[in-house]
Amino acid sequence: MNLKELLEKKQELDQKIKEKNLEVRSIKEEAQQVESELFEKMSREGIEKTGIDGYSVRITRDIFPQVEDWDTVFNYVKKNNMFNLLYKRINSVAFRELVDNGKIPEGIKSNIVEKLSFRNG
Repeated sequence: MNLKELLEKKQELDQKIKEKNLEVRSIKEEAQQVESELFEKMSREGIEKTGIDGYSVRITRDIFPQVEDWDTVFNYVKKNNMFNLLYKRINSVAFRELVDNGKIPEGIKSNIVEKLSFRNG
């Protein structure tokens, strides 16, 4: 295929993906509504676990952190050498700004990724 044919094919496939994603989004919204109703009903009736024909559901509880004071958290992490509490990832946007200003922090190297960027219209 030549470039024009490849672009046309890509555009056609992107349109199909868009249409299918709209379908999937609608189904996910309906599934989320059913899940909410199921959760409310199970909670109201005091049911922790139930199922039908090999398909089961259980109410689970998990603990997630919610930072109220970042300065206090950072001080705690540093004082107790508990850097494992933090994600080991650099903010790409802030890093690009530093690179644009010619200030690459020590210990970090730039990794350039090339990709195609498509636009409709």
